Amino acid sequence: MDQNEPVEPIVPAPKERILWMDALGAVAMFGVVLIHTNLRALDADSSFAWHLLLAGCGYWAVPAFFMLTGARLMGYRERYGTKEFFAKRFKKTMIPWVSWSLLIFLVYAAIGTFGTFKPLPLAMYFLWSSFGCWLQPNYWFFIPLFGVYLCIPLLSRLKERRLLLWCIAGALLAFGMVLRLLPLPFPKSDDLRFPLSGYLGYAILGYLLSTGQTKRAVRAAIYCLSLCGAVLIYGYILRDTLRSGELDMGLLNYQNPPVALLGVSGFLLFRQIRWERLFRGQRSVSALSQVSACGMGTYLIHWFPLLLAYTAVPNSIDAQWCLLTALLVYAVSVPLVWGMRKVPVLRALVP
Repeated sequence: MDQNEPVEPIVPAPKERILWMDALGAVAMFGVVLIHTNLRALDADSSFAWHLLLAGCGYWAVPAFFMLTGARLMGYRERYGTKEFFAKRFKKTMIPWVSWSLLIFLVYAAIGTFGTFKPLPLAMYFLWSSFGCWLQPNYWFFIPLFGVYLCIPLLSRLKERRLLLWCIAGALLAFGMVLRLLPLPFPKSDDLRFPLSGYLGYAILGYLLSTGQTKRAVRAAIYCLSLCGAVLIYGYILRDTLRSGELDMGLLNYQNPPVALLGVSGFLLFRQIRWERLFRGQRSVSALSQVSACGMGTYLIHWFPLLLAYTAVPNSIDAQWCLLTALLVYAVSVPLVWGMRKVPVLRALVP
């Protein structure tokens, strides 16, 4: 080649969209909306069993989201460096979380929730309420997510050492879940649960399951165990609530083994489905990709249309209405986020 001939700069290829991950992200986000829609009605006497069933149908989505995070980000070094990794995470999660938390905080301040305005104490109260997820409890998700982000650069160095990653994930999940539930003959300390244990374990597990092959017999066993666990949890919570008159959702903790099995089952199932048969045209694939890309933004704003729905119809708490509301909230939130992403200023609020 002639030395004087101009050399075209190398332009990185655009990030490849993986169809099953897009489908998982889109459906899991609806599962989260379904949880939040029905949890508000679980204290009601009418249709309690149906509300519990609908809310339970979405619980698998939270472990699946953390698994999806690991599957997508553990190989980030093949695309960019660690500095850019943190810059992207800051832009896609930290800025939107702080912005929406501040907006909610200012609304509460404007209506006099915090009493007399005192700038410094109010600023401290904002930090406390944001990291404590007091004003918007649904934003709890971001706190462990930030912790997972901090661990991924170190774990990504080990991505070729799969056996070691399996051991790390197993230890994290064991200390985060199993030891807390075992009927041991001595008091159990909360220190048995390593910080971020289950959520970080999910992220590692997501990478391992997305890059390896799971035998059909193993998948079948996981599906059966998760189904049995779901039936047992549902029956136990329903029976215990009807007997005591008080709702105990402890078994539906996102880091408990039955919920973890549901998340793993959903993750494996979405990976095995031949999505290319369902989305054959480029338009349908692009639409699914757009819906999935709006997932984080939908999580950030879906509380607003949900609040409007419950304000407009405060006495409608039957299960059919909650299911319809979840569909409407999702159907409103996704186009709203899509539109906001087209506006330069608003784009930073909905990653």
